[in-house]
This record gives sequence, structure tokens and C-alpha cells, in this order.
Amino acid sequence: MIRSAPAIRPVRRVYRIARTDLCNRKRSIEGSNQVIALGIAGLFGVLVGFMAIIGLFVAGRAMGDTAMLGPARSVGAGVFGMTAVMATVRVAQGLGLPSEADGLLTTVPHREAVAGYLLAEITVLLGVPAPFVIVGAISFGIGAGSAVSVVLVAVSLLSVSVLGVLCGTGLGTGVRVLIARSPVVARLRGAIGIALMIAYFWVLFTGSTESVFEPFLAVVGASPVGWYGDLALLAVQETNSVRSIGAIGVTLVGIPGSGAVCGLLAGQLWYRRSVTPNAASGSTKMGTVPIAGVSLSVPMRHVIHKTWLRARRAPLRLAYAGYPLFLLVPALEDITQLSVPASLPGVIAFYGAWATGATFTLNPIGDEEAVLPITLTTPVRGRSFIGALCLAGLLIGLPATVLAVVLTGMIASPPLSPVEFVGVVVTAVVLPLTATTIAVGAGTAFPRLEPAMITRSREAVVPSLFAFTFFSLVFGLVSLPALLVLTPTTRHVLSGTSEPVLLAGGIGLTVVFGGVTGAVAFSRATTAFEDYYYK
Repeated sequence: MIRSAPAIRPVRRVYRIARTDLCNRKRSIEGSNQVIALGIAGLFGVLVGFMAIIGLFVAGRAMGDTAMLGPARSVGAGVFGMTAVMATVRVAQGLGLPSEADGLLTTVPHREAVAGYLLAEITVLLGVPAPFVIVGAISFGIGAGSAVSVVLVAVSLLSVSVLGVLCGTGLGTGVRVLIARSPVVARLRGAIGIALMIAYFWVLFTGSTESVFEPFLAVVGASPVGWYGDLALLAVQETNSVRSIGAIGVTLVGIPGSGAVCGLLAGQLWYRRSVTPNAASGSTKMGTVPIAGVSLSVPMRHVIHKTWLRARRAPLRLAYAGYPLFLLVPALEDITQLSVPASLPGVIAFYGAWATGATFTLNPIGDEEAVLPITLTTPVRGRSFIGALCLAGLLIGLPATVLAVVLTGMIASPPLSPVEFVGVVVTAVVLPLTATTIAVGAGTAFPRLEPAMITRSREAVVPSLFAFTFFSLVFGLVSLPALLVLTPTTRHVLSGTSEPVLLAGGIGLTVVFGGVTGAVAFSRATTAFEDYYYK
């Protein structure tokens, strides 16, 4: 019987760990919606790959006439940055553990578990691009007329990609360790994630991408990562031979070193218990919540308190309330130039009302999750429960919407007329009241009790797609008269009608439609809650 050499056995175990991890990941996405998303991303990636192959051929043909060293270093920096960001996001979102970690980490040495996990990560991120890299290197070599360049370009691109994955994995694991060891960061990670997402979309939609990423590419291109550009062009252009040799050294030292750092950080994350975020201490009793001089009942105060407390402890589950922020995209260019368009207050009034309705009232039954049976058997009446959820959103969303509309209305350009300013403020008061009642009706008509993936590693019960669609459609139709008369174009077309009469008519129609629709939706929601039972 032939036995493998002792030096080969760890390599085989690492390969087996990586293969098992990949098989488990494949099974976890089979039959889920992730397959569709991955298919679309794959088609996009194939298109980008073919474009890169053509671009490398063109670059090879132009090699004799154009100095390509600077662009080559920038390409190396871009590939490194892209792979590092992808790996960082994957790990920071919760994919910093191998599959079936409880069994794996207790049966194999740590270094083998880390090596297998890193091999699986490299395969996931670079398995599809690697063939395009090799074909692209061949294309570059054909264009440049240099067979040696095929090897140099392929080695350079693959090396910088692997280095980027390992550095990103180490950075993402460091973020996870910080969250696991700091109660403050663990408690605020949802808010931090939302802030980073808003910053990302702000950079993306304001056209600030170049001003943000150009300094990064310049710094990385001047670092040892940029040396891979010298190595790739060593056979076809005059380059710095010391940097070319240094790139080989970065591969031989940087990749194992980055893997070792990943192993140290993984040891801090995998084998130690994470901290539990400290909940704010204080009395569990609530004082009165005065609304127009009337104190709320005790059950309603407790429902409001519970709703706010749950949102504060898990803000990430409410991230869907930011989906319609794309409505503000057309105004971002003006805002970045310190100019507020006259249409923005009306848009903010609509979005603020939509978010007010969607935050706490779009899934009133499903939001109770595991405590739903207890809620249904408590003495709280349906009217009190549904009304408390509406108030939980209005007490926060209504003042915030009105304040944002007032501030933007005061500095809008061209300035709003007094009648128009009053109209948009009244709309900012009316729409949130309408939105909460419509949302609670849509949420009880289409409840969702099953959790959904909100990040790569976190599940939460969120409103159903039908509730989103129904609420958005009905609320949009109810808001349409007020939003139309607040639009300068509409008032210009109907210039024969007095502006106060036009605004009063449009806003009045929204008030009437909203009152009728909201009353029906609130009544249906109350009945649905009181009559709800498990099938």
C-alpha cells in the first residue's frame, strides 16, 4: 500500500478543506434567489472579461509607439484595489468563517483551516476571472509580438489579484475582530454600515468617483504593488529592472505574509466568543407621551417603546426605508454646488412620508416575529396596537419631514412664493399622516413572517414585496394631486388659475383621498390584527 509522504498530507488536507467549503457554499445557494443574481453578475463579468481581452490586445499593438509603464502601474493598482474591496466587503459582511466551522475548527490544525479557507476565497473571487486573465495575457503577447510577455503579464495580473484578495480578507477579518471585541462598535455597526452605504451612493451619484479614487490609485501605483507594471512590460519596454525583480519578491514574500496575518486575525475571531452589545440601561417603565394634550394609554406607550427599542438595537433591518433615495439623485448635482432646486422640498415631503410609513407600519404582524403569539393573546386591542405603530413612525418621521421641507424651502432657488411655501409645508404634514395608515393596511393585507437575507450573513423579517408595491402604488396615487400642483411646470400650464386656488385644490384632493383611503386601510388593519390566527 503506497502512502503519501508526510509533507504532502497537509497539502491534501488543505485541498480537501477548500473543496468541501466550496461544495457547501454551492449547496447553500442552490434553489435560492442568489442563483439569479449570480447569473446576472456572471453575464456582466463575461462582458467585462471580453472587453479586457480586446483592450490588452490593443495595448500590445500600441506598445512600440506609446509609453505604457504609467498606465500599467495604474492597472495593477486598480486590480489590487478592486479585489481587495470585494474581499473586504465579503468578510466584513459576515463571510469570515469557513462553512461548518464548528466541526472543522475542532478537528484540524488552525493553519490548515486558514489555508483551506483562503484557498476557497481565492477560488470564489478569482475562479471566473482567471481564464480571462490568461487569455488576455495571450492576447497582449500576440499584439506585442512577444511570447515572454504572455507569461509576465499572466503572472503579474494573477499575483496582484491574489495579493489583493489576501489583503482584503485580512482587512475584513480585522473589522470583524473589532466588532467582536468592542461592545460600542458592535452596538453601532448597523448605523456605521448605513452611513458607509450612504457615502458610497453619494460618491457614485455625484460624479465624485474620480476625485475619490484617483489619489488611491496614485498611492497604490507608487507602492510595491505598482512594481507589477514593470514586471509585466519587462520584455517589451524599458522598465526598472530592480522594481521588476522586486515584484517577484512581493509575490514570494507578500502573499505568504498576508496569509499569515489573515491566520493571526482569524485565530482571534474564530476561537473566541464575541462580546454582547451593552443595551442602554434604564427604567423599563415609560412616562406619558402627550399628543395634542392627551396622554396615551399604557398599552400604546409600551408598543411605541418596544418599536423604538427594537429599531435602535437593530437599525440594519430598517435599511429598506432608504430604497427610494434615488428620487434625490437628480438634485445631487445642484446640492453639491450649494444650490437647492425649487422642486426638492416637494420631493423630500414625498420621500419623508414614504419612509415614515414604511419604517414601522409596513409589516405590523411580521415584525413581532417570535413574540407574535404573545402579542396576539395580550389584552391590547387592535386599534391600540395599530395606532401605536402609526404613532411610533409619526412621532419621528413627521417632525423630521416638516423640518427638512422648511429648511430646503427657505433656501430653494428660485425662491418659493409665500403661498407655495405654505403649500409644501402643509403637504409635508398631510403626507406622513396618510402614509402610515396606508402602509399599515398594506402590511396587514400582505404580511411576511419568514426571514430574508439583508446582508450576506444576517437574516431579518422585512416587509413583503407585495406590501411594498401596493403601499407605494396607492400612496403615490393619493399624493399625486398635491405633488402636481407643487411642480412649477404644472402651475405654468394652468397659469389661468389663481395660484392659491390651484394649490388649495390639489392639496385638498390629496387630503380627501388620503383621509378616505387611510380610514379604510386603518379599519382593515385593525380587523386583520384582531382576527389573525395561525393556519
